[in-house]
Amino acid sequence: MKFITIFSISTMAIFAAGCSGANVVAEQVDGDDVSTEEAMKASVKAGTFKLYNEPRHTPNVGCDLYTQLELKANHYSTATLEEHVGGLCEIAAVPNSRTYRLRLDGTNCGSRIYKGSITRTGNKYAITITDNRSRLCEDPIPANVVVEETRNGVTSKKYSYDGAPLSTSAVWPSDATKLVAQSGGGFFRPGPQGSECSPSQSKYTLDVANKKVVWEVCDVNDGSKPYKKKAGTTVLSSSKLATLEKAARSVEVTDDTVCGADKPFMTITVSSASQGTVKYTDSFYSCQGEGPYVDNISTVFTALRDVTGN
Repeated sequence: MKFITIFSISTMAIFAAGCSGANVVAEQVDGDDVSTEEAMKASVKAGTFKLYNEPRHTPNVGCDLYTQLELKANHYSTATLEEHVGGLCEIAAVPNSRTYRLRLDGTNCGSRIYKGSITRTGNKYAITITDNRSRLCEDPIPANVVVEETRNGVTSKKYSYDGAPLSTSAVWPSDATKLVAQSGGGFFRPGPQGSECSPSQSKYTLDVANKKVVWEVCDVNDGSKPYKKKAGTTVLSSSKLATLEKAARSVEVTDDTVCGADKPFMTITVSSASQGTVKYTDSFYSCQGEGPYVDNISTVFTALRDVTGN
């Protein structure tokens, strides 16, 4: 990158000294092909949208890659697009922000079609936006807003996400189907001779669709006999299932770093269609660097013990 920067500065110096006319040509070539008058008359309806490569796409809460479209109608109508990434994935998105002035190209059964084109550093960019938000016909449409954009000779088509807002909890999304909570380790006095488990050991598997929890815990009885593993299945009422889901929604991803000790090591693994299967670890041990780490994980274990009685 340093070589490129130095080369660019040197090149600019040469052109400034002997070829200043080249800059004038570039200024004439670069620009917006839609006039301010056309953009003022377009009267686009303002709004911000997530765009995806296919219609009716379900965003991945764990790793959400999308193009953001912002339509504005301040002094004149514009469309600004940027590349974004959301969720927990460690991917850096280059925004590549570009703004087009828009002109109204036509209407179709209430849908409004806008076009725009720009030239940047000699490269041509063009956009067509079909806004179906005011459509009168009852025929099926792929999305409220459809965007076709051509950059460097390559055309892509993207569709707005028009579904219901996703759950605000990245840990327990609205389409979650399964939760596995496991605990173990920590500092405990060893059980009587012959014990086969530690008091901290437990595993709970919540099956949302079938409303049941399969569990395995360590039964310490009164503490005088060897600890034994104990397993079973608890069928949940709707209210108990709601209690567990409420506890799961309270869990939040955190960036805090804590170096704890002696507490049982707790994890939950959540499965859903939107984010796949993701394992989260108690933030009490976040200094180990093997996240993602979450706060309030103990709330889930408390709720599981309460509804199962184990």
